[in-house]
Amino acid sequence: MPKAPKTEFLQIRLSQEDRGRIAHVASNEHLEPSTWARQVLLKAVEDWEKLNLPKQDAEGRER
Repeated sequence: MPKAPKTEFLQIRLSQEDRGRIAHVASNEHLEPSTWARQVLLKAVEDWEKLNLPKQDAEGRER
């Protein structure tokens, strides 16, 4: 399945220090800061959904 194009934006205000810290970590992972941040945010959403959304069976029904 092809990935959907990224056409939406999320703007986050950061201090210069925070931006530098993010850029440093992203660089160590060989990623752009925006790519690294997107991965971290989406992982946090996935973790939250696992803890807070109803479980579903194979047919999509709540358990």
